[in-house]
Amino acid sequence: MRLNPCVSVCTLLYHLGFVLVGLRRRTPDGPSYFSTAVFSAYLLTVVWLVAFILTIAVLALHGHSPYYQVAWLRQQGLHVNVHTQRVQVFLTLYETIMMGALGLKGHAIVHHEGPDPHDWRYAEQVKVDVESVRGMT
Repeated sequence: MRLNPCVSVCTLLYHLGFVLVGLRRRTPDGPSYFSTAVFSAYLLTVVWLVAFILTIAVLALHGHSPYYQVAWLRQQGLHVNVHTQRVQVFLTLYETIMMGALGLKGHAIVHHEGPDPHDWRYAEQVKVDVESVRGMT
């Protein structure tokens, strides 16, 4: 039950990091980091799947244990109830599916357009030498 917040922070850092990398201008010889984004999405999918399996296992196997009951969690200062536990299970499954879909979509883009898609990051603009073009005419 305590794995989900840690994985949520990692997922948030993943999204923020790749948004920031995607917004930076890229030099033509610089790396694109697109394959790193796809690999990281697959890795987070596996971690979210493990978190989902552990969440279900804890609720199924230890649901009657006093250590895992909502009343005990409230005594520890956590603001939980049965509905927040159900929402946690649903959101863990949702995030597993979303990260998996993100990884699969990125993998399909790599197969279709190659490891460096043209619209992944803005490329540096090459200045056109207008004078040399005028001299050709």
